[in-house]
Amino acid sequence: FHSCRESGRWMLDLAMANRIELTERGVPTGNISSAGHCTACRREIFFSYRASFGCTGTQINFIMINGGTSAKSEAPG
Repeated sequence: FHSCRESGRWMLDLAMANRIELTERGVPTGNISSAGHCTACRREIFFSYRASFGCTGTQINFIMINGGTSAKSEAPG
C-alpha cells in the first residue's frame, strides 16, 4: 500500500492502510467506507499541510460506530 514515485519519495496509501488495519482487527469489509478524496488534490474543500507547505487551516475527521449496545446498557443494576 505504498509506492515510490518518480521523485524518489515514498508515499503511503492511508485509506488502504486504515482498511487493512480495520479488517485485521475484525471489522467486516462491508462496514468500512472511505470518501476517497485526496486532501492535496481537493484543496477547495480540504486543508493540506504538505500541499500548503505548512500554511493551513484546520479540519476534523471522525469514526462513527452505528448500532450495537453501549456499556451503560450492559451494566448490571
